[in-house]
Amino acid sequence: MTVKDGHGESFSDGCFRQLRNARVTRVVVDEGGLALSLEEAQEKFPGIVPSHVFIREDGWKLAAPAELQDTAYSLWPDEWSYYFNILSGKSVTIETYLKIRAERKKKENVPWT
Repeated sequence: MTVKDGHGESFSDGCFRQLRNARVTRVVVDEGGLALSLEEAQEKFPGIVPSHVFIREDGWKLAAPAELQDTAYSLWPDEWSYYFNILSGKSVTIETYLKIRAERKKKENVPWT
């Protein structure tokens, strides 16, 4: 069953639409750090929800689903400047993201979602 929003698109499709609007070009799709284009990720991994976006100082953006956000972060840990969560609409500096992530992991021992 595919969950549709009020516009007739799936939750995943809505996420990809927002990524395109934000000019995100790649999505991490596995724990090895494989990053595919939005089109490839959507085609090869239907239902994936890449709602976590990391933004480098040069403006390049990389998205990942919640379960792969640590993998995405680890690809360029010294180059990320900002983090954006499509689902919540919250954008924070990478320093704030790391503090919140560390607090959450300490409390719950799970990735920040």
